[in-house]
Amino acid sequence: MSDRSDISLAQNAPPSGGAFFFGLHGLLLFLLCVLVYACYSPGAGFGLAFDDVANLIGLATVRDADSALIFVFAGDAGPLGRPLSLASFLPHAGEWVEQLDLMIRANIGLHLVNALLVAQLARRLAAFLPEVSVQPGRFAVTVAALWATSPLLMSTSLMAVQRMTSLSACFCLLGMIAWLDARVRLEQRPWRSLTGMSVAVLLCTTAAALSKETGALLPLFIMVIEFGLVRHRLPAPLQVPPQALAWTGWRLLVFGLPILGILYLGWRHLADVDAAYAGFGYGPVDRLLTQAGVLLEYLHQIVVPKRSGLGPFHDDVLVSSSLSGLLLSCCWLVSGVLAWRWRNGKYRAFSFAYAWFLVGHLLESTIFPLEAYFEHRNYLPAVGVWIGVCALLWSGIGTLRHAGTAVLAVLLLNNLFVLRETGLVWSDPVIAGRIWHEEHPGSMRALLQYGRSLGERGQVERSVQVYDAASPRLQTTAHYQAGRLQLYCATRPPERVADATRSLENVLGSGRIDYHAPESVGVVMQLAAADRCKGFDIGRGRVILEAIATSTDSRVMPRARRAAHAALADYWISQGELDPTIRHLEEVWFSSGEIADVRKIVRVLLSARLCEAAVTRFNAVSMREPATLLKRVVWRYQRDGMAQDIASGCASAAAGVQH
Repeated sequence: MSDRSDISLAQNAPPSGGAFFFGLHGLLLFLLCVLVYACYSPGAGFGLAFDDVANLIGLATVRDADSALIFVFAGDAGPLGRPLSLASFLPHAGEWVEQLDLMIRANIGLHLVNALLVAQLARRLAAFLPEVSVQPGRFAVTVAALWATSPLLMSTSLMAVQRMTSLSACFCLLGMIAWLDARVRLEQRPWRSLTGMSVAVLLCTTAAALSKETGALLPLFIMVIEFGLVRHRLPAPLQVPPQALAWTGWRLLVFGLPILGILYLGWRHLADVDAAYAGFGYGPVDRLLTQAGVLLEYLHQIVVPKRSGLGPFHDDVLVSSSLSGLLLSCCWLVSGVLAWRWRNGKYRAFSFAYAWFLVGHLLESTIFPLEAYFEHRNYLPAVGVWIGVCALLWSGIGTLRHAGTAVLAVLLLNNLFVLRETGLVWSDPVIAGRIWHEEHPGSMRALLQYGRSLGERGQVERSVQVYDAASPRLQTTAHYQAGRLQLYCATRPPERVADATRSLENVLGSGRIDYHAPESVGVVMQLAAADRCKGFDIGRGRVILEAIATSTDSRVMPRARRAAHAALADYWISQGELDPTIRHLEEVWFSSGEIADVRKIVRVLLSARLCEAAVTRFNAVSMREPATLLKRVVWRYQRDGMAQDIASGCASAAAGVQH
């Protein structure tokens, strides 16, 4: 297909609709779904993983429409709260832990739906790839099979909370398909086509971003499709000035705004690096150089996966500005130059896959201060990789016409083998925990997962032994030492608990401190107050929390300070001390900005019968309505609840005075 072809896009594209799912191709996709489900199903009973409880524990409080509203709109997993993803968990409310198996199976079902959408997208894109345009159905099934069986994507479905990723990807895929359906009709009905493309991009980008913020990249994925594959000369009707101007303006607006948004976010982070990277111990250049190697490892696990490198825990990846990172970054730049040179020729599929993959990682694998490695980040980027690989191999390798087909068959068989092996690993939490801990001895999450799975099997002593045998690198972290202290409370004599307390104090002066450490110390203080942690000095625990809460060291994460203030507030409440309780709750409120934290202050004041002070707080916060619409919903609900608290609390206080 020539880049300057006058062929109508509508004539060149495969027919739309559901006909594709009937006949041989539909049967193959059905068998694919059955096969993938069989491989995933053993892992459905894995249980809770990290971040599941933190994001989904609110399901236990959902009893009616009001509590459901709070759960959906009060999420803090991302800047937008991800309300659509949280809403998708509402059917599992109440006894949600007992329904975890059903939750995971729903995730697997969503993955299969996405596989069908990938097939539809690939079938439409085949029209713009000369190598496969005569066999769009076969190409679509092949791409869908290789993507759906990719073992790197398994953790996205087998971890409950990662439905946020797959749901966002679902809306992105729907948006691309809807956009393409409108785009191919640009020649015949330009205004209707522009309207259809606008609606598709607006609705699906909004839905995708409200599921997970990376959904905001949908317009950039569409930009890659437009300029990487659908680069035809504008049809004759759009040479008319109003229509041509509208099409040019549409592209500038839809593609330009996300780019400007990402540049603005990047500028904000670079303008105040110390604040953006507080507690991380590295800067944007270090992270960018590290990501060069991480992205290469992603590609390796997408195309030629191996079981030993797969698993949900990669928090042991070290961020550093090493020479290898610089060399790998140069390799990516050289590949980019090649992709640009080949964009119009025989290897345009390579250019497309390269651009798609990097666009998919723009937010999570560049300069922004996030953890270095997560498998689920490849859920959507892997689609473009497989489209490119299949297109490049479709016509053979050199003069070997069928060699490409053979290579694709081998890749699929390898995917299936590794996928089956990975599913079996997930089927037993203890075996999975041991394997992941052995493969990632520097991962705190892998250690916690393994220890917890042993504890749930009743092997508490073995769990403690595993914890004690952690790598030296882990033992120098506050997260590890605080967790060890909490574990010792229930399993070790008082003198060992005292030793663990000293070990925690010794590591506080070095390394990053996140919110886990103060939360664990707070729990231990509560246990000690209930005489369930002999050997722990509550006064020393308070000193530790005060040190974290008041620290100005960049190694201490802001969330760690907030967690320390929250733990101290709980302590002083238990002691019946009003002033320090209010002081620490105010620090929590200043840090979070959440009205729920103000409501806690008001309740404490009302419990002390300080009605006027409670009303003053209420009036002050009532003037701070959030600008964000989604946050405003929860804010108003909490404000109304706070008003009811004050009305009943002040009435009770007045009745007590009269009595």
